[in-house]
Amino acid sequence: MLFIALLAVILPLILLAVFNMPALKGMAISALVVTLAGWFIWQMPNNVMFASILQGIHKTFPILWILFGALMMLHVLRHTGAITRINAGFESLTADMRILAVLIAYLFGGLIEGVSGFGTPAMVTAPLLIALGFTPIAGVTLALVADSTSAAYGAVGTPLTVGLSNVAPANVADFMNNIAGTMTTIDLFGGTFMPLMLVMLLVTFFNRGKKSIKSWLEITPWALLIGLVYNVFAWLYAHTIGYEFVSILTPLTVLIMLC
Repeated sequence: MLFIALLAVILPLILLAVFNMPALKGMAISALVVTLAGWFIWQMPNNVMFASILQGIHKTFPILWILFGALMMLHVLRHTGAITRINAGFESLTADMRILAVLIAYLFGGLIEGVSGFGTPAMVTAPLLIALGFTPIAGVTLALVADSTSAAYGAVGTPLTVGLSNVAPANVADFMNNIAGTMTTIDLFGGTFMPLMLVMLLVTFFNRGKKSIKSWLEITPWALLIGLVYNVFAWLYAHTIGYEFVSILTPLTVLIMLC
């Protein structure tokens, strides 16, 4: 029965990752199998089943709306040449690839995550890094790893809004903000090291020079300071303004301070 309960997670993973099916086909098969399992194995009442389907459709609309904005923003950046101008702006600040990795992948990527989410940061920051001279594997790796901090809040707090909607009490706003406050408190201890981890990844695995340890150590104080400042502001915004704006205002604030 445990395996049946995990079908909603395991089946998409197998169909999409192992058999490399298109998402539309793989997720449609998964939804059908999970629905049949609910009817015949768990014996869910018809009204409960249809209510769950309608609830899922209802929750999909705000996500689709955010995705629409994310894709539109990406295409606008490409067709207007804004990506080139953004690159030039970052390049004018510094030529140090360690600093650029933190500025673009961690801070600018965090801002993109807060505004649009759903994979957009990697789609935007990885090409920016590659255009600045990072190898493709370095650009993609740094973009994905850097997004781990801001992705907890996602696009205007969507992970909390959608993920906890079924367990939230009557006073939803206070409940969500309390959760966000706890998350930022944890990040004060763990997330502070994220910029340093990015630098370590860059100089250890993607640095063509031989002095990787020296390159990492000499920038450690700056990277730790950026991580600490980022998470202190995240903590303040989560406790004062609200969880929806943590991943928007925090990287924007730190970028303004640095630039």
